[in-house]
Amino acid sequence: MRTYLERLETIRADAEADGLRSLEYLITMAKLEAERLVEERRDERHRWDAQTHPKRQMTLEGA
Repeated sequence: MRTYLERLETIRADAEADGLRSLEYLITMAKLEAERLVEERRDERHRWDAQTHPKRQMTLEGA
């Protein structure tokens, strides 16, 4: 969670530096970053599952 908050602060700072202080822009960038983090966590979970439960992973892939 801290990484997400740090990233939001970076997005806000970048927007201010570029003169883009639009709330819509900040919200859009925050949503995109949240989606990216969700995908990253999902990928990590899938890799962990594949390493921890290889037979179950093969079953899921074959389904």
